[in-house]
Amino acid sequence: MLNESLSSLNKVVTSLKVAALLTVLGAVVLAAGQRLGPDISPGVPVAASTVPAPQSPADGGAQPVATNYFPAQFPAPSGPVAEQPPTF
Repeated sequence: MLNESLSSLNKVVTSLKVAALLTVLGAVVLAAGQRLGPDISPGVPVAASTVPAPQSPADGGAQPVATNYFPAQFPAPSGPVAEQPPTF
Protein backbone atom coordinates (compact mmCIF):
# COMPACT_ATOMS: atom_id res chain seq x y z
CA MET A 1 0.00 0.00 0.00
CA LEU A 2 2.82 2.37 0.87
CA ASN A 3 4.61 1.63 -2.40
CA GLU A 4 1.44 2.43 -4.39
CA SER A 5 0.99 5.80 -2.68
CA LEU A 6 4.67 6.69 -3.19
CA SER A 7 4.43 5.69 -6.83
CA SER A 8 1.36 7.84 -7.42
CA LEU A 9 2.99 10.71 -5.50
CA ASN A 10 6.07 10.45 -7.74
CA LYS A 11 3.81 10.54 -10.81
CA VAL A 12 2.08 13.68 -9.56
CA VAL A 13 5.40 15.36 -8.76
CA THR A 14 6.75 14.43 -12.20
CA SER A 15 3.61 15.77 -13.87
CA LEU A 16 3.93 19.05 -11.97
CA LYS A 17 7.58 19.37 -12.99
CA VAL A 18 6.69 18.80 -16.66
CA ALA A 19 3.85 21.32 -16.47
CA ALA A 20 6.14 23.91 -14.88
CA LEU A 21 8.81 23.32 -17.53
CA LEU A 22 6.27 23.69 -20.35
CA THR A 23 4.93 26.88 -18.78
CA VAL A 24 8.40 28.40 -18.55
CA LEU A 25 9.26 27.39 -22.12
CA GLY A 26 5.98 28.83 -23.39
CA ALA A 27 6.63 32.12 -21.62
CA VAL A 28 10.13 32.29 -23.12
CA VAL A 29 8.79 31.64 -26.63
CA LEU A 30 6.10 34.32 -26.23
CA ALA A 31 8.59 36.85 -24.90
CA ALA A 32 10.99 36.14 -27.76
CA GLY A 33 8.18 36.45 -30.30
CA GLN A 34 7.13 39.81 -28.93
CA ARG A 35 10.68 41.08 -28.87
CA LEU A 36 11.70 39.80 -32.31
CA GLY A 37 8.35 40.25 -34.07
CA PRO A 38 7.45 43.21 -36.27
CA ASP A 39 6.17 46.31 -34.54
CA ILE A 40 2.67 46.57 -36.02
CA SER A 41 -0.05 48.24 -34.03
CA PRO A 42 -3.35 46.37 -33.70
CA GLY A 43 -6.06 47.66 -36.00
CA VAL A 44 -3.60 48.89 -38.64
CA PRO A 45 -3.84 46.91 -41.89
CA VAL A 46 -0.62 45.11 -42.74
CA ALA A 47 -0.62 46.50 -46.29
CA ALA A 48 -0.84 50.06 -44.95
CA SER A 49 2.03 49.52 -42.55
CA THR A 50 4.36 47.85 -45.08
CA VAL A 51 3.69 50.00 -48.15
CA PRO A 52 5.49 53.34 -48.09
CA ALA A 53 3.32 56.44 -48.37
CA PRO A 54 3.12 57.77 -51.93
CA GLN A 55 5.15 60.84 -52.72
CA SER A 56 3.13 63.85 -53.83
CA PRO A 57 4.00 65.08 -57.31
CA ALA A 58 5.65 68.44 -57.70
CA ASP A 59 2.76 69.88 -59.73
CA GLY A 60 0.13 68.79 -57.18
CA GLY A 61 -2.42 67.82 -59.87
CA ALA A 62 -2.49 64.04 -59.30
CA GLN A 63 -4.67 62.28 -56.73
CA PRO A 64 -2.79 60.46 -53.94
CA VAL A 65 -3.00 56.68 -54.05
CA ALA A 66 -4.77 54.95 -51.15
CA THR A 67 -2.15 53.06 -49.15
CA ASN A 68 -4.59 50.68 -47.46
CA TYR A 69 -5.59 48.89 -50.68
CA PHE A 70 -3.72 45.65 -51.26
CA PRO A 71 -1.82 45.39 -53.52
CA ALA A 72 -1.16 49.11 -53.59
CA GLN A 73 0.60 49.07 -56.95
CA PHE A 74 -2.67 48.20 -58.78
CA PRO A 75 -5.72 50.43 -59.09
CA ALA A 76 -8.81 49.67 -57.02
CA PRO A 77 -11.50 47.66 -58.83
CA SER A 78 -14.16 49.66 -60.59
CA GLY A 79 -17.27 49.03 -62.67
CA PRO A 80 -20.24 46.76 -62.09
CA VAL A 81 -19.92 43.59 -60.06
CA ALA A 82 -19.80 40.48 -62.27
CA GLU A 83 -22.61 37.98 -61.91
CA GLN A 84 -21.66 34.94 -59.88
CA PRO A 85 -21.50 31.57 -61.66
CA PRO A 86 -24.23 29.08 -60.78
CA THR A 87 -23.51 26.69 -57.94
CA PHE A 88 -24.08 22.98 -58.18
